[in-house]
Amino acid sequence: MAALKESPDPVVRDFAYGAFKAGTTVEELIAKHPVPFIARHGRYTDLSYGVEPGALWAFARDGRLYYAISTPSGSGSGHCFFCTASEAELTDRQRSFERYRFGNCFQAVLGPAAVAREFTRE
Repeated sequence: MAALKESPDPVVRDFAYGAFKAGTTVEELIAKHPVPFIARHGRYTDLSYGVEPGALWAFARDGRLYYAISTPSGSGSGHCFFCTASEAELTDRQRSFERYRFGNCFQAVLGPAAVAREFTRE
């Protein structure tokens, strides 16, 4: 954790120092650190700061952070800042993201109206 507190990346430093914790609103994080990648799908919001290797991922459910992890960089290791989700909740988020991702792919081919009819059914 000491190395993360010295990171040149301000987002990583804020997480390492505990500025963002489980329960923080996702909008607070976005306001302080505009995000290059955001996916809003169902109850979930996925945020990615950076690119692999060495990205920081934060996940929110119902607008509140519940999971944040940094992925390993070239010589460093990854770190889980916090995770308050059960295995079932992580699986639910993954399924939601897959519907989102496939919906976006099909939208490019079929058009938004067809996708809206097909992928809004749970």
